Parts: sequence; structure tokens; C-alpha cells
Amino acid sequence: MYPRVFPSRRAVRGLTLVELMVVIAVVTILGTLSSGSMQALIDRTRLESSTFDFLGDLQFARSEAITRGLPVSICPSSDGAACAEGDAWHLGWIVFVDAEGDGSVSDPALVLRRRLPWHDRYTLVSEHGTGILSFGRDGFLLRLSVSEAQLRAEASGGSVWSANCITINRAGRHRVERAGTGSCA
Repeated sequence: MYPRVFPSRRAVRGLTLVELMVVIAVVTILGTLSSGSMQALIDRTRLESSTFDFLGDLQFARSEAITRGLPVSICPSSDGAACAEGDAWHLGWIVFVDAEGDGSVSDPALVLRRRLPWHDRYTLVSEHGTGILSFGRDGFLLRLSVSEAQLRAEASGGSVWSANCITINRAGRHRVERAGTGSCA
């Protein structure tokens, strides 16, 4: 018979309770530190997504004006049926065929798109009080009192990098700049 061989104490592997607690503490600290930067990333991503939704509807309005040969307007709207007073675009907006060319919805059937309000943390406000944007049949902006319409989208309480500026010129072309670049302060 062979002698019994027991494993030495050194051969037994595993974690002690103290080592396990240290690992959990380090993971908790790293998770807490990264949550702030993660929230900034989420804010920036949501803001850019919402900004691109607005730009998509802006391009849609311009395209429909050219296609239909009639003015098509986009304006802030909290009820999805009529234009709202003011320049708070983040409360929702509508795209409609502006048959009379007066910037108001004459027939609810002429509303082409309705957008719901943005999340509470995000705002989209016109810099120059532009409450309505109307495109003519040539795709150019109508009734624009300044050379360019400017809107600012931002996350409340966010960093300076959580803001976008949208500029639309008279030709109906737009550009988006992040805060801190170009003319976006």
C-alpha cells in the first residue's frame, strides 16, 4: 500500500475574506467615480439624438415645400394642432403645409408631422425669438427678420459640452456646432 499524501497548505488556493472585501471596495469606488462621466455621456448622446430629430423635421419641411410648390412651416406646438406663442421648441413642434402663407395652421389635415416634447432636462430655444420657420417653394426661408435663425439645444445642469447650436441661413441650409466652437458660446 502506498503512503497517503496530503496536499500541503501552500497548494490550497482561494481568497481570504479580507482580500474579497478589498476587491469589492475598489470596484465600488471605481463605479462611483465613473458614474459622473457616464451621465455626461448619456446627456450628450440624448441631446444629439434630439437635435438630429429636429434637423430631420427641418429638412423634411424644406423638402416638402419644394415638392409641393407651397410654403411649409415648422413651429413650436404644445398641443400638436396649432403653433404656440414663443420660442420654446423643446415643448414639441409641428410641420404643416402653410397654404395661406401666414404661418398658421388653417386646416388640421395639413399638419404633416407632430413631435412630442423633449425630456425635462433638455431645452431647445431660439436665440433671436424665431417662433416659426417657413420654407418657400424654392426651399428658402421666408419671413426671417435676421440673416440666420439660431437655436440652442442644451441639457440643464450639464457641462458646457452638453449644448449644440443650430444655425439656419436664408437658403434653408443648416449647421450644428458644439458649445465652445465657432459662434456657439
